Amino acid sequence: MYAGGRRLLATTYPGTTRLSALSGSFTQSVFSMPENVLPFVINTVGCSTGSNGAQLCEEASVSLVATHFVNNFNPHFYSEDSVNVIGPVMTLQLQAFGMQEVIPVENLDKDITFDLVLTRVPDSTQDVPGRHRVAACVWWNGTKWDTSGCMLDKVVQADDGGNDMRAICHCKHTSAHTVLDAPAGCDSIPYST
Repeated sequence: MYAGGRRLLATTYPGTTRLSALSGSFTQSVFSMPENVLPFVINTVGCSTGSNGAQLCEEASVSLVATHFVNNFNPHFYSEDSVNVIGPVMTLQLQAFGMQEVIPVENLDKDITFDLVLTRVPDSTQDVPGRHRVAACVWWNGTKWDTSGCMLDKVVQADDGGNDMRAICHCKHTSAHTVLDAPAGCDSIPYST
């Protein structure tokens, strides 16, 4: 159903947190995150006072948890547009050592790239006059799939060499990501009129 992995990812500096570059691959997806600097410090380990009265502070550590849900399993089944999911769900979450909460990250300076295998071609039939359907890169905003901060770079067609059809997406968030079969206007922009 899914696979996951953890790796030390960040170091803190005065006022910022530097995320090192990281990439990973699963059966139906690949992700690549370039180095990014967050404009805030991720404090994870509190300071303590030693027996001599000195402050003892440990450097914070942050891990990236990558989870891949295959096409047949969508953890966001309660979203009304989840029936239109046409790729695996790839989740990237930052988690600080010693904390259970996930650290939400939006508006990264450098996009995370996702290469997701598609289960089918977006339905090319018009659903209403003047509208057709396209592949749309999306992220889970907590209540629904959202296109803001995600962009489709291209759809790579399947070939005779056994390579599957894939969507290449660029996103500015750490969250759940996938590809939807979405309605579009004549401009081929998802959800436009």
